[in-house]
Amino acid sequence: MWAVMFEWSFELGDFCLEVSTVALLMQITKALISPEIERGAECLIEMDPATQATKLLVPPSSDPANARTNARKVFEEKTFTFDNSFWSFDRADEHYAHQEDVYNCLGEEFLDHNFEGYHTCIFAYGQTGSGKSYTMMGTPDQPGLIPRTCEDLFQRIESNTSPNISYNVRVSYFEVYNEHVRDLLVPRQDPPYYLKIRESPIEGPYIKDLTEVPVKSISEIMRYMRAGDTVRIP
Repeated sequence: MWAVMFEWSFELGDFCLEVSTVALLMQITKALISPEIERGAECLIEMDPATQATKLLVPPSSDPANARTNARKVFEEKTFTFDNSFWSFDRADEHYAHQEDVYNCLGEEFLDHNFEGYHTCIFAYGQTGSGKSYTMMGTPDQPGLIPRTCEDLFQRIESNTSPNISYNVRVSYFEVYNEHVRDLLVPRQDPPYYLKIRESPIEGPYIKDLTEVPVKSISEIMRYMRAGDTVRIP
């Protein structure tokens, strides 16, 4: 289970408008882990696609794995409502959300605001192993948000017929680990070289000396990301 936030803001002429919109989305990719499935544990998460509400149920006392915890704590159901909720755990469920469904809800709007001149950001967060990488990167047969967004980006650029509009696409890839920022598009160094976060009065926050590489296709972007993955901290 993880959540993603995306935000956009904009500038108009000489005036910087302090306007931003944040949307919060929830996707359930792992409602149960293998040991729980093997012992026949009940799923404690319910999602209502009509109301976009996600409910956390009380652990059943009949499950021996919950006996000690239930003896120490009093549990009650919790309900959380998000802008959009996606159930991607059980493919047999009639409301199962595929990677394409997530992109159609989030990625297309993200690009729409980009092409309208907005600054946009997608931020995924959750526990280790909760499914963030699956949704953001996906698999070869089920691409995630990043490859789908990049593919759509270049398709929109290629469809541009105006001689007065030109596009330049650049990619950066960095890692924040233990509050240190590392550039993943440069070879790993020993000792590691950490980058500094600065703030420009015009452009806002930025990472000083971060590598920016011009790209012209999604294959180039994925090649740089694969190279960056090799120098990430395991």
